[in-house]
Amino acid sequence: MGDSIKHYHTTASDRQDRANGNENTIIKPQKHKRATTSPPENVVARIPDNLIDLEISPSAKNRTSTTSIWLIYNSVPECGEENTVELLEMLSIRNRFSHQEHDYQTPWPRYAKQRPIYINIVRDPIDRLVLNYYSRRNMSSPVTKQEIDRRNLVKPGSGTEWYHRTFEECVLQADPECRYTAGEKSFTLMIPFFCGQHNSAINDRWALQMAKLNIEQEYSVVGVLEKMDQTLSVLAKFVPRFFHEAAQVYSELVKKPSTQHKVSEDVRQVMESELYNEMELYRFIAVICDDPYKDV
Repeated sequence: MGDSIKHYHTTASDRQDRANGNENTIIKPQKHKRATTSPPENVVARIPDNLIDLEISPSAKNRTSTTSIWLIYNSVPECGEENTVELLEMLSIRNRFSHQEHDYQTPWPRYAKQRPIYINIVRDPIDRLVLNYYSRRNMSSPVTKQEIDRRNLVKPGSGTEWYHRTFEECVLQADPECRYTAGEKSFTLMIPFFCGQHNSAINDRWALQMAKLNIEQEYSVVGVLEKMDQTLSVLAKFVPRFFHEAAQVYSELVKKPSTQHKVSEDVRQVMESELYNEMELYRFIAVICDDPYKDV
């Protein structure tokens, strides 16, 4: 029997498939939800008292458990997750494991004694939020149409105006939709996917530090979408049980294209000043991704 990517989000059909001995069942990704599970006491106890001021340096240490059958990919939205999920589906057949999906960084000691293997992939925070902005304006989505209708009911024409407004206009007009003030709760950002399920793990210095600490202590690989070939090489080196021949399989995929929306340098500077925690985490991850690749 092959290894498994385990998870507690299962369906009746999945349970039936397992009862029938099908170990290659694929559960399609669910929509990202707000985290609600508080961390267990032993996880909280490991958080340093001086976390905010702690110097956390990126390292290329391989933390992959050699015995774990749990692989967790808590995908960050707009970071190539559709292509990565398809890659995992294909690898699950080739490398004999079953594939399911999860969300935020979860305190697995609460649910399992065996330490899981954590991986993730990120991209430039500004590019990610630009893509997220236009994804909310996808006319093929009923949610977009509902939002337009809702706004038009409140103020005639405002929904249409919202739909046609560019990201640059949104930023330069300081619209709340495009403001990312430190300390304010925003689950569209990258940090909540790494900082855990603490009340403070949202968008401030503490959350940034917690995200770095989790990446250093818990994650086997956090890759960078802009360096996907490099990321796949590191995954194959650090997590061969699941990512053997990943680069070859990925090259055979019909990639889902991502529309590029360029922003001016002025807008990028405004965004960088507001997203300094996100940018710092991205640079931190990029260093980690680069180091082991040198030895691949």
